Amino acid sequence: MPLSPIGDWLVLAFLALVTVLLGFNHDTRIALYVTPVWIVGLAIGYLASRKHDIRLTPNIAAASKPTGDALPPHDDELLALEPQIALERPGAREPTTAPVNA
Repeated sequence: MPLSPIGDWLVLAFLALVTVLLGFNHDTRIALYVTPVWIVGLAIGYLASRKHDIRLTPNIAAASKPTGDALPPHDDELLALEPQIALERPGAREPTTAPVNA
């Protein structure tokens, strides 16, 4: 990146300056007081959303057999992997569909 790593420090100094300037005016001081509450709320929302993370795509790299080339698996190989797709979260049940190539 341009101006790296000095640019990183300049950005942090600018943000610190904005934070200090927010404290001078009564109207902007309210935003300064609410900012930590907003950050905590965002962090709680992020952590809550991570608990319900569902993987909707199969792990093709681990489930497919190596072919020796870098090409993706064909459609018939993907269809064979379909019954292996399950919700990857604690307490998830096994898929109830029958395997395609049974």
